[in-house]
Amino acid sequence: MHGYDLLQEIESKTDGVWRPGAGSIYPILKELVTGGHIKAENPKKIGKPQRIYHITPEGRALLQQSSEMLMKTGQNWGAMRSILVELVDPKNIPTMFTHMTAGQFTFLRGILESKKDKIPRREIQFMLKEYALNLERQLAWTKQTLKKS
Repeated sequence: MHGYDLLQEIESKTDGVWRPGAGSIYPILKELVTGGHIKAENPKKIGKPQRIYHITPEGRALLQQSSEMLMKTGQNWGAMRSILVELVDPKNIPTMFTHMTAGQFTFLRGILESKKDKIPRREIQFMLKEYALNLERQLAWTKQTLKKS
């Protein structure tokens, strides 16, 4: 992709929440090229040069490490849950609760739909059955809590 295409892709994938400017994306791209994580090509010989960026094997390895770090972050998030619960201001809970429940579903659905061709069918079935069980538990808790309110 061209640098400008990357800017648009980031904006699109973050639903407009993050749109890095050229002043921030191009220094990052330069650093990634210098580190050997991406390579830049200038396909045009005439006119203003527009670099096209491609990931390198080293960049793929970095992504794999980042993926592992993300998994560890998720595990740490779970371990920190009780501390974080204490930090939440009660007046923010209604909005936060709604956004987090919808966001969790959207996140998990997006992961599964984008990676399902790389996951064995029986594992997908197992994951979805576990997810359904968790939803049933959540629904039972919700109904019980509503009765008490």
